[in-house]
Amino acid sequence: SALRVLPILDLPYTQSFEQDDLSYGVVSLNGTAFDIGTSTFAGKSGSRSGNTAVVLGANDSLYAANTTSMLYLPEFDFSEEGIYEFSFFAKADIRDSLDGYRIEYSLNQGADWEVLGDIGDNWYDMTDDFDFRRNNSFEVGTPYFGTSSNDFQEHFLNISELSGNERVAFRIIF
Repeated sequence: SALRVLPILDLPYTQSFEQDDLSYGVVSLNGTAFDIGTSTFAGKSGSRSGNTAVVLGANDSLYAANTTSMLYLPEFDFSEEGIYEFSFFAKADIRDSLDGYRIEYSLNQGADWEVLGDIGDNWYDMTDDFDFRRNNSFEVGTPYFGTSSNDFQEHFLNISELSGNERVAFRIIF
């Protein structure tokens, strides 16, 4: 294993994952890991732009039960007041209403993580109050993306409330 220190980057930031960029990292606690690459399996094949994408188990037809994998993005400088937006395109083949993914942010170099946003147009589509039937890693009542889609969907959220923070980190957790 290796230790990777993610950089602090200026905004705006776009990532196409077309090169082995050292500005992101993957940590998998169990199950299937996020990959940077391509997949030929339905529900996760292709890329919105370029040839590669972030894929949960690019070479696996299905992800393993009880998967917990995280894609860490670099820290960003939000110290200037402004209008900021977090956006991405995604398609997913997941067990609807049972599993899913969400975006989290940290203002203290990853010591604590908070859910980014809530259910809304073009953002999270699920929250679940029935813990007994869920296998994902989210707390009961917290929002997440939990619906499959065969086509790339754009998700975006105004995150201007993070203005004034010098170090803001993000991760995608499945």
